Amino acid sequence: MAYDQWIDGKHGTMPDLKQIIPDIRRQILSSVSLCFSHIIQQNHPMEKHNATIMAQAMGANVTQDLQFDHDGIIETTHVIAGKITLKVYQAQQNNIKVVTPEWLSDCYEQWEKQPEDNYILTRNYKVRKWRFFTEDTPRVSKRRHCDIQQPVSVS
Repeated sequence: MAYDQWIDGKHGTMPDLKQIIPDIRRQILSSVSLCFSHIIQQNHPMEKHNATIMAQAMGANVTQDLQFDHDGIIETTHVIAGKITLKVYQAQQNNIKVVTPEWLSDCYEQWEKQPEDNYILTRNYKVRKWRFFTEDTPRVSKRRHCDIQQPVSVS
């Protein structure tokens, strides 16, 4: 890192914080490969969603779905989910950590990977209460003026 090199005398000038801060933040989730379930609407570009931007800023590898290598070994380490979905069931069957989006935002705000056990997804979890909930986050149910429910996204 730039600061370590400066301390060791390899850089002549004091490093710029604009270089150091992103380097430090990218280390937080550098060992994490994650995907989302019921966090980003299917018609919204994943790479433009705040949750993706936040995860990538912390060094996480973000994918659309669970990832397996060519030998069938799971590469995904975490699923960040807003409700129980098929993807969540598949993750649980593969011993992948399934956490609420608060885990992601708390890692970001506290500048360190948080213990996943404090963020386990439960059946009664309400994604609408997530402090970063936006219009791009799927709604569990949404009513029109005529009080008819719209279909709910599965992933």
